[in-house]
Amino acid sequence: MKKKFAALLAAAAIMSVGTVYAATQSNNMYVYMDVYTPTSCTISAGGTMDFGTYITNYSNSYGATTNVNVACTSNRSYNLYPDSGLNFQSDRRMTRGGVDYLNYALFQDNGYYTQWNSSNRVYSTGIGSTQTYTVYGYLWGNQLATSGASDGVYQDTVTMTVEYTP
Repeated sequence: MKKKFAALLAAAAIMSVGTVYAATQSNNMYVYMDVYTPTSCTISAGGTMDFGTYITNYSNSYGATTNVNVACTSNRSYNLYPDSGLNFQSDRRMTRGGVDYLNYALFQDNGYYTQWNSSNRVYSTGIGSTQTYTVYGYLWGNQLATSGASDGVYQDTVTMTVEYTP
């Protein structure tokens, strides 16, 4: 009985071994990924700031708005500011043909408390999509009566800048 059991056990062992390998070799497989996070910002002005029609000798002030859109990569710090415009001379000015001028200012808030210029910038952090900022314009009343300015279209060009570290 012992012989039959031993023979049966030997047969089971031979059948369960399967393929036997005599030698092995190894080599490295390199796995990598090049991760690139673009570190940039884009800016687009939303359009024209239009104060409407300015009435001579009218003492009320005028307000107007426009938007500026900034898109920066997530967690990218930046600041946003307007330049002084093309007609600056101690104040922002719109001109009619380079002869007559109307003073105005740009603000960060609708209460006209914080002027927006290269000294008073908006500081923020990118979120990976567009962030919209409203620019509030303010034009003082009664300027035509005191300056002798003529009727016509007055305009200025202001460049908005987004500054960031790439």
